[in-house]
Amino acid sequence: MAEKASLKETIVESFSPLYPSPVVSLFLFGKSAIDPEGKDLPPTVGIVLEKSSISEIRLVKDVVEKLVKKGASFPFVFTREFVETSLDSFPLEFLEFQSYHSMLLGESPFSKRTPDVRHVRLHCEREIKGKSLHLKSAILNLKDPKKLRDVLFVSREDLSRISIGLLVLKGTNPPAMPDDVIPEMARLYGVDRSLVMKIVKGDVALSETEAVFESYVTMLDNLSINIE
Repeated sequence: MAEKASLKETIVESFSPLYPSPVVSLFLFGKSAIDPEGKDLPPTVGIVLEKSSISEIRLVKDVVEKLVKKGASFPFVFTREFVETSLDSFPLEFLEFQSYHSMLLGESPFSKRTPDVRHVRLHCEREIKGKSLHLKSAILNLKDPKKLRDVLFVSREDLSRISIGLLVLKGTNPPAMPDDVIPEMARLYGVDRSLVMKIVKGDVALSETEAVFESYVTMLDNLSINIE
């Protein structure tokens, strides 16, 4: 826990000379932003710049490279303007940022910007139907249970993000901890929680792959109908 706090302090110290220009704000997101016990290492950091030009990004590149070597990760860099103009394009991503982030420097780029529920519904439906189509294609073309199971496990990607959107569609705020998002979605939508968590945790035996596969596809199809 002390090691994580030290790294967070190092991140702030390293970026302070670059704040408030070109760095407008700096935030942690995911478990590293809200877990008081600091279990989620390394810190995952988002950078908000004044401008989105490559030359602007180069101004922070040296700092980022040094901090990556210490264990931090920096998967996102964007501008406040990008957030304001992209809520309709990435509603689920910004809902996730909004729900699970904490500021290291500057003001939050998400606090006063909430995606339109119509865009949330559309993207949830698209993602869920896309997963269902992909899984149906796999069951049509693959015979090896191991390959089928691999496809099943790949399909769990973004499930937490989609679940946040589904909670919002029910008028419910996401729970305090990210690990509780999928169970809460399962409760509100009457989904078999044990089935979903079995897939999320990668706890599917080869002998039960086809049965789990079929149940999961049925679950996705029912979800897509519920939100239409």
